[in-house]
Amino acid sequence: MEPRFPELFLSAKKAVAYSQVKPDEKVVVFTDSGKNTATVDAFFTAAAGTGADVVLVKMQTRDRPLREPPAAAVQAMAAADVVFDLATHPWLYTQATNTILNSGTRMLQVFVDDDTLVKRPPEDFIARRERAARAILERCETFRITSPYGTDILMERGDRPVHTQGGFVDHPGDWDSLGVNLAAFAPPENKANGKLALYGTMYLPPQHIFITEEPIMTVVEEGRITHVEANHREARIFDEWLRRWDDPNSYVIAHTGFGIDHRAELHPPDPGAWESYMAGVNIAFGGNNIPQLAGKTVCQSHMDCVLLGVDLEINGQKIIERGSFVSGLGLD
Repeated sequence: MEPRFPELFLSAKKAVAYSQVKPDEKVVVFTDSGKNTATVDAFFTAAAGTGADVVLVKMQTRDRPLREPPAAAVQAMAAADVVFDLATHPWLYTQATNTILNSGTRMLQVFVDDDTLVKRPPEDFIARRERAARAILERCETFRITSPYGTDILMERGDRPVHTQGGFVDHPGDWDSLGVNLAAFAPPENKANGKLALYGTMYLPPQHIFITEEPIMTVVEEGRITHVEANHREARIFDEWLRRWDDPNSYVIAHTGFGIDHRAELHPPDPGAWESYMAGVNIAFGGNNIPQLAGKTVCQSHMDCVLLGVDLEINGQKIIERGSFVSGLGLD
């Protein structure tokens, strides 16, 4: 038996159960040559234990995120009822994702490491918070973030859908990411304006992952970064990362929202934990063209930042104050 298989299997079994896999369903476990075989075996065994028809599809590991899987793998996933995506690198903002989800397949990404998989499986309290967060964002017209570091940015939701994550997929066309528990939406591409101090976690794939030591000051106009004040090392890293893509869409806000998992920690560096961090406000730039967000930005880059210690107002009502949820929202 592979090391840690029993622990991984228990978490995989929860993910399969919360995803309501049924005996008459077709399941694809998609992976690559870089994935821990114990994790793959855990999901295959958990899915097979439901009586479902389970197929393993394996590819050679891609060299970076946002690369399309092989056409044959996409065809197999689009024909399935459920996909457990165990690829080493995420490929969410690709045409393949849209093809699979638009076929009605529900797909659970398992990008987190094995420790996270064991520590943060789906639970009832996460499902409850997910429902409460969805209700809050579905009422959202304006989304304003402020902070002592200089942030004052106002975004609108417009007619964009609300996307929440609890670590399971339970309806056709659903997409989620195990261990990444949050609520989010994609503002219309020209509906965000203000000053944005990026003070918190920074995930700039594939090469940079860090927590800022001082704010990275930016200006957002009509939904895109128009200025980065590259006056210190981390700000220069961010500025150079944006420039290297040579794509104006890399500067467009992809999504915003907040984390809902008190189990998520800031250390060690873990993008999944950061986006899940309780009352951490996420803001991302780059690609967002998936059905769940209904975004229109197509590009090969996507970065995620989680702002720490900020205030958040929705429709003028305080939701987060200095990095903590206001009481009475159902998010405790």
